[in-house]
Amino acid sequence: MFHVKQNFMGFKIIAIDGPTGVGKSTIARQLAAKLDCLYVDTGAMFRCLAWSWAAQGCPESDESLEKLGDQTRIVFENETVICDDIDVTQEIRTERISAQASKISRFPLIREVMKKQQRTLVEEVRKSSSYRGAVLEGRDIGTVVFPAAEFKFYVDASPEIRAKRRLLQLQNVVKGGIMKKYYPLSENVIFRIKTEKWLR
Repeated sequence: MFHVKQNFMGFKIIAIDGPTGVGKSTIARQLAAKLDCLYVDTGAMFRCLAWSWAAQGCPESDESLEKLGDQTRIVFENETVICDDIDVTQEIRTERISAQASKISRFPLIREVMKKQQRTLVEEVRKSSSYRGAVLEGRDIGTVVFPAAEFKFYVDASPEIRAKRRLLQLQNVVKGGIMKKYYPLSENVIFRIKTEKWLR
C-alpha cells in the first residue's frame, strides 16, 4: 500500500482526495506516520470553522465570513484539535457540526481562506525542515489546493460503507453509545454526497 517511500527524497506533498466517510483520515494518518510527514486534517479545519460559525449564529455576510476565517485559530497537537484555545476534538465530529461544516464549505470565500491557510501551513513546515513532507486529506485537496502535489490519491466507497463508517465514528465520540439508527444516517450521508457533487 505504502510504496512511495523509495522515491521520497526531499520535501513532498501527498494529497488524498475523496468524499466524506471513505477512510481518508485513517489512510492519511498512517501514511504520515510511516513517512515522517506532517498530517493535516483539512476536514477538521473546516469543522473548526463550522464550530465557531455556529457559536456566532451562522452569519452569512462576506464581512462576517472573512473575519471568521481570519480570526479562527486552529492548532493540531498529536490527536487533539484546539480551536481558539478550546479542545474541540470530540465536538467537531458530531453530526451537528458535520452539518454545519457542509453548509459553511459552500461559501467560496471560506474555501479561499482555507486554501490560503493550508498552503501557508505547509510552506512553514517546508521551511522548518521538521518533517519530510506533508500529507493532506480533504475534498479537492489535490486539484484545487495543491494541484502540483508530488503524490495524489482519490479514495471512494459506497454510500452504505460510508454510512457504517460514520456510525462507528459517532459511537466513538458519544459516551455510552448512540441512539441513532443506521438508515437515517445513511440518508444523511447520501444527501451529503449529492451536496459534494454539486460543489465540484
